[in-house]
Amino acid sequence: MMLHAKEAFRKMYSVAKSYCGGGFPASDAISAAYDLGRSLKPSRKASRHFVVPSKARSFTQCSLGGGSADQEIVIALGSNVGDRISTFDKALHMMKNSGISITRHSCLYETAPAYVTDQPRFLNSAVRGTTKLEPHELLKKLKEIEKDIGRTDGIRYGPRPIDLDILLYGNSQISTENLIVPHERIHERPFVLAPLVDLLGLSIDDGVEKSWHSLAKCSGGFFELWNKLGGESMIGTEGIKRVLPVGNRLLDWSERTLIMGVLNLTPDSFSDGGKFQEVEAAISQVKLLISEGADIIDIGAQSTRPFARRLSAEEELERLVPVLEAITEISDMEGKLLSVDTFYAEVAAEAVKRGVHIVNDVSGGQIDPKILEVVAELGVPYVAMHMRGDPSTMQSEQNLLYGNVCKEVASELYTRVRQAELSGIPLWRIIIDPGLGFSKNSKHNLEVIMGLESIRTEMGKMSLGASHVPVLLGPSRKRFLGEICNRANPIERDVATVAAATAGILNGANIVRFHNVGYGVDAAKALPQYGIYTDVRVCYECFNKSSSNGGAGNAGSPGNVSSAADSFSGLNLGKDDASSPTKNSAFHSAAAVIECKCGMPLCICEAPKPEPAPVKSTSIASSSAQSNPKPKKSSSNQQSAESSAKKSSTTSSSRSSSFLNLGLMSNDTNDKGLSEYEVTGEGLREAIKSGDIKAVKKLLSQGVDSNYCDKQGFTLLHLAALFNQTEIALVLMDNGANIQSKNGQGCFSLLF
Repeated sequence: MMLHAKEAFRKMYSVAKSYCGGGFPASDAISAAYDLGRSLKPSRKASRHFVVPSKARSFTQCSLGGGSADQEIVIALGSNVGDRISTFDKALHMMKNSGISITRHSCLYETAPAYVTDQPRFLNSAVRGTTKLEPHELLKKLKEIEKDIGRTDGIRYGPRPIDLDILLYGNSQISTENLIVPHERIHERPFVLAPLVDLLGLSIDDGVEKSWHSLAKCSGGFFELWNKLGGESMIGTEGIKRVLPVGNRLLDWSERTLIMGVLNLTPDSFSDGGKFQEVEAAISQVKLLISEGADIIDIGAQSTRPFARRLSAEEELERLVPVLEAITEISDMEGKLLSVDTFYAEVAAEAVKRGVHIVNDVSGGQIDPKILEVVAELGVPYVAMHMRGDPSTMQSEQNLLYGNVCKEVASELYTRVRQAELSGIPLWRIIIDPGLGFSKNSKHNLEVIMGLESIRTEMGKMSLGASHVPVLLGPSRKRFLGEICNRANPIERDVATVAAATAGILNGANIVRFHNVGYGVDAAKALPQYGIYTDVRVCYECFNKSSSNGGAGNAGSPGNVSSAADSFSGLNLGKDDASSPTKNSAFHSAAAVIECKCGMPLCICEAPKPEPAPVKSTSIASSSAQSNPKPKKSSSNQQSAESSAKKSSTTSSSRSSSFLNLGLMSNDTNDKGLSEYEVTGEGLREAIKSGDIKAVKKLLSQGVDSNYCDKQGFTLLHLAALFNQTEIALVLMDNGANIQSKNGQGCFSLLF
């Protein structure tokens, strides 16, 4: 339809005026008409439709009102020139002084440049806040901040010291000459969507968040847009990394487990009190911790054991300062991080002044609330730990009352995180610690270790970003391990500490605190950190599906499928070794695992049932006495198989489910006799998954290659290790399997 430009504008003006009503001046209707005209331009890549104001807020300047009410907003931050972190800090400070109250921060992301790729990597984040500024006033303020920080006109998408964009403004849709909200390129930018979803909660009971998701123009809101780009499966790749700014570096804690070594300067600590009070002894211990592989040295001058006498800040500093000044002078500390274990603001400030990088507060800001504002001003990472009361009251009967310990720890810990954020500590500088041994009995401690992922998920219901921060776990030599192992002497609990740390790392701990650092480093190196030994995975396609519509196994939200830890949550945490694991136990029968159509071992997506394949003449013959054929796809056999799988998850298991029996490898092979497997690499793969050692031996004797790799790049040795088939792994090696072979991710197969 071709109309003269003026006639077209008159028609648009008439429509817009009828929408705006007679109470608005003509200039407002003209502005609305202009908005409508822009939305109808066929050349626009992402059209913005004019929406009736009574149904949704799609606004030009006419319908923004007087600006008297606070509007919730989201602002994106980006920088790839100069000291990027300092630039972000400066921008946040200037925003607060410009009529913007910041209430939430996303995590921090280092991202590859987009569009113009020949430039440095970016740091990206986003903040959520409130303002009385109207959209164009807000835009003007942000542009002034950019200019004050040093941004000048340059290449579009090129290098810049700071970039501040309005992503969302209330429930408004805005389309004017110089401002489009929601930002028109949100859907194609992972470096925008990752921070944005951090600012949202998985339980959408917030009216503003509901309206924001509706602006995404898809049923799953911004979560769906994020997952369409790859979602959590992208994090940790070269394209986008979630990082923690600490010292002069950006720490990607997803690369490996970090080990924090303990240095107690106290005379009364439960484990090593009185050993390292003298400067020389402390320096010697620090050198030992570093030589054993510690990434972080955590120095404490105040005992936090139950019922310990509280020192004043002055007394604590008297112990701490001489040792701290000596430690920062030794060459061994190069490249290492220092943490101070304190709940006093004064001690934190003095420690950071003397070279400390991290403040570790066991009270989460409850004993000395000033510590939060002080740490915000210091600009260092802050560990917020869960504790009720203080060390003198934390083990009281009242403080040990829990209905659901993981849910309550998550809720109370989130409160501390929110208080830290509101005090000015960005989420990207926060580490959480569930507080093993603090306001918890032995059963609570075990539930917390095995429920770290559920703690993350609970926090994610309130803020997805809070579920993405690093988790510090401190099981080292704690009393509950002594009770389990009957070890009264804390020094004798190092092996139990390794078991607890192993479970914690498998459940998502990123930093683990050890007295015996050598044990901790060895445990972390030997664990399945690179996707080989974990018992639950998510392929790219299944992650997207599970996040948007529940997926297979009700994977649900991104928070539920971002880790391999959920399957541990069903372990019996009591001391009855005869008890069986629940259906979520980590010790699934390999034969009962549903394989994803993607071929990735143990992906949580349920594959469509394949058509029954005819038995080939080359299949291994089975005798009636020894055979264990796979069930045919008849309805009766299918029901039987499902019943069997269900039964296997609820009946007794010969393997102990006690906490200390979390070995990665076992001799639990399934010696069922020969089954009908193709004499191919895939047939051998199926035999390994089923634990059918006789079939494995037979197939190898018939010439199947022991070094076969499946389509995901996994060798047979990887699969044997993955399914805890130690005997089969040994058989494969006896038949020429190369233990030095790597999988598709470049990782070795076995760590004996």
